[in-house]
Amino acid sequence: MTTAANLRSQAVTRRIGMTRDPADDLDDLTAPEGPLRPNVLYRIASSCELTVSA
Repeated sequence: MTTAANLRSQAVTRRIGMTRDPADDLDDLTAPEGPLRPNVLYRIASSCELTVSA
């Protein structure tokens, strides 16, 4: 999840294969009114394998 205004973060999440359904977007009610409140939610498909390298 990232703010709707954070286009760089959204670009990275798309590049690594995460997907977004605009119906899942939400407002962060802990953020003050303004550009930090609207958030977009990205998901990893359950069929994706994640690997961590040391």
